[in-house]
Amino acid sequence: MQQLLPKLRNLSIWVSAAILTALPCLVALDYAGVLKWTQWAAGAAVLLAALLALPALTDREHQGGLGFHWLALLLLGWAGFAWFQTLPLPDSLHSFLSPGSEAAYTTWLSPIVGSAAADASHPISVDPWSTKHASAMLLMVVTLAWTSATVFQTRARLATILVGLATGAAIHGALGIFQLVVPDTTLLGMDVARHGSPFAAFVCRNNAALLMNIGVGASLGLLAWRLSALIGQEVDDEHFELNDLISLVSDRDSSIAMVSLVLCSSAILVCGSRGGLVAALFGFVLGFGWIRARRSILSIPVIVGVVAVAVIMLLVPLNLDLESIQRLEIFVNRDNSTLMHDGRIPHWSDGFQAAKAYLPMGSGLGTYADAHLPYLDRSAETWFHHADNLWLELLTEQGLPGVMFAIVLIVGLLISLHHLRESPDAVDHGLRVAGWYILSAIVISQIFDFGLIIPANLLACGVFLPIVATRQFLLASHLRKDQAAEDADFEDRASEEKSPKIKFQTRRTFVVPALVAAAAIVPSVWALSVLSTDAKIEALARQSRFELDSKKPDSDKLDHFVSELTLLAEKSHSPEAYRTLSDLHHRLARYEEVASANPKSIEQIQELYRQTSPVIRRLTWLKQQPGVSMTSGSGSSQDASPENLDALAGNADLSPHYRQALENTEAELVARPLSRESRSSGIYLDFLNSDHARTRTLLNQLQSLYKTNTKATQQIGGLALDSNEHDIAAECFRNVLERQPRYTTSILRIMEEHPEITPSEIVPPTSGNYRQAAKFLINRPEPDSKFLTAAYAGLACDTCETIAERAKCEELAGDTAYVLEKFDEAYDAYQEAIKFKPNDTRLRIKLIGRLRQQNRREEALTEARKARIVMPDEDRFDVIIREIAQAELQDFKAP
Repeated sequence: MQQLLPKLRNLSIWVSAAILTALPCLVALDYAGVLKWTQWAAGAAVLLAALLALPALTDREHQGGLGFHWLALLLLGWAGFAWFQTLPLPDSLHSFLSPGSEAAYTTWLSPIVGSAAADASHPISVDPWSTKHASAMLLMVVTLAWTSATVFQTRARLATILVGLATGAAIHGALGIFQLVVPDTTLLGMDVARHGSPFAAFVCRNNAALLMNIGVGASLGLLAWRLSALIGQEVDDEHFELNDLISLVSDRDSSIAMVSLVLCSSAILVCGSRGGLVAALFGFVLGFGWIRARRSILSIPVIVGVVAVAVIMLLVPLNLDLESIQRLEIFVNRDNSTLMHDGRIPHWSDGFQAAKAYLPMGSGLGTYADAHLPYLDRSAETWFHHADNLWLELLTEQGLPGVMFAIVLIVGLLISLHHLRESPDAVDHGLRVAGWYILSAIVISQIFDFGLIIPANLLACGVFLPIVATRQFLLASHLRKDQAAEDADFEDRASEEKSPKIKFQTRRTFVVPALVAAAAIVPSVWALSVLSTDAKIEALARQSRFELDSKKPDSDKLDHFVSELTLLAEKSHSPEAYRTLSDLHHRLARYEEVASANPKSIEQIQELYRQTSPVIRRLTWLKQQPGVSMTSGSGSSQDASPENLDALAGNADLSPHYRQALENTEAELVARPLSRESRSSGIYLDFLNSDHARTRTLLNQLQSLYKTNTKATQQIGGLALDSNEHDIAAECFRNVLERQPRYTTSILRIMEEHPEITPSEIVPPTSGNYRQAAKFLINRPEPDSKFLTAAYAGLACDTCETIAERAKCEELAGDTAYVLEKFDEAYDAYQEAIKFKPNDTRLRIKLIGRLRQQNRREEALTEARKARIVMPDEDRFDVIIREIAQAELQDFKAP
């Protein structure tokens, strides 16, 4: 039995190590772990690995106390702070800790649900459910950090994890390159990724680049370890030579590392991630010590040259472009996809404003998608679910404490890496090289990305970084033992050699490691239950939407989804569950409303169902309200059949599902006070309470939350017109035109049906808007002369950048002046346009025609003759000259 126990213990630890080694790669294969079921499965695997690692506590030589597991304990404290952000706090304390969060629950929430419905105390987090989920993920990483530090202490297991990380990343790199070569492949299901820039199994190439960099770091660590072990040469030594690499040719681990290094480097070059490429550059520099040891830059080509040759040999036959390098152009790029033009910098400005508003305690972990919405001003059209800058996102979500946690973690890892330099062990040299590369790649790449919080990358870092953090304690232990061995006498050393290799802990020394293990593992049980509930909600929500989007939804299935989600919503208060329940109840209400009308044919069923759509159903209610125009600014009034609207409006017994849909919408809003989706649903359900003040508040808030989305803002303006809220509509349309002047014509066309709103209220005073507006208004029967005069004065043709643009602007100025009956100015403008476009036949004919309309025949004749000289092949000018001459002759003959 005494011989069996050590074997079982060793087997248990090896199984734990195998789970942790394979986990990042397996999770990455399933869309990098963004699905919640994958996260739950990963959490279960981590918990299993932790339980299998518990026998390692019996090994005194391989265990330490609080200092040994400092990284896991730091992450545990970080998770505790994230959990604190979900606790309800008194209003006075809440407003002090996070003014932005307090505003979300008061300024944004209370006017809609009422102060009675809103609790007296609120958490810091503006989305507590998302914060709890993020906290659960962080607790999973705590368990992972403890397990990794406990398991990966022997040379064999350290080699296993380095090989596992390198090969896992290389597999994904090869898959990504294969997808670029065969873009129509359905491998890994990435053909369903309709948006973004996927690479391998990652939805975003920037996230994939971080995993590739982790693979590069692990590969370099393997190479450094084997080189040091075989010939005693360190790769960041100034005497390192290229010939030293020959010794690695016949080594198995070195061959694996070299292949992985080539594949991962190739993937970074072709995936298109600029941040990943810049991170790799810093990783190579720091990984080989060219900055830390202040070596000469002449040593840089040693490894880079070898890798570059291998990469070129791999890429040239595939006819691939090095897109990552091409996209490094900063100031000039045809597709406007560089850092200066891709929208990051303007959004960072808005994100920083949001971060300041939530100081000092942040908005809650995992809440950036909502937290930044009230502070949108300069961001691009798209919705930034993340900041594309993890450090800015961290400052926004966790404020100063989160930044301090991150700084302590990074500084602690830097100290650990520095201590590894003292180790005589070759494997520690490999860990040091890999650690410097991976840590620098993380810090740099996350300035442009958020890939670290993607589960696959998070797991990879959660496995590797604790190893680096704990090696210094093992190193110190070995150094102390060596010193003691030198000072001890022969008898003491002889007696020590007879002692068993595995020393079981005494009761006194076993307590602290056991308490640390309990602190790291027990909270993950709660975390696993949270991940399980969230995974069930996400799965049911996805199935519900698939059913709702199908051609013939099954009402029985919808009822089943309602019952299941109701139980989960009561348990978790999940906004996603409330959102799905609201959609399900709304659809069931439409079915009941159609059935209550007793349709006699399929055509009637289809027509009645169409009339119950959210937009038209709302118009049914608005039709009954005094002082509300039925001319729909949302463009749906033409679809509303008066007879059917009257029939539906006359049905006093509305389906109870409508009320339940509204209740779930409000529950979602209480759980997520900055939700845009719940406010949008509330607009279409406002016929249930007939509260115009609430409708106005919803419209105002939606306008602010969608401020940088022109399409949504235009739709909100249409809804405001339907609600007779002309001031909100005017502000919405003005915001649209400030961002997109090209929409001026379409919005002015809508405004023709609402003469109470003048063009001056919606058209911003810019030359671009004025040109678009003038171009539209000069062709209308009765244009607004006051606004047209202002537009004419603000055309600013002298600011045009091209000759063609200047010619069009001068012609527009002439047309506008002519409509305003400023004929002399009009003719002067036409003359200016002709100077820039002298061969424009249409423009010259227009000038001649308008001169003739004002009986200025001599000037018209002069212009016609000039045109004939410039364009002698154009017969129309000869015709015009003859017409003018005949008109003159007739006038002369007239009595």
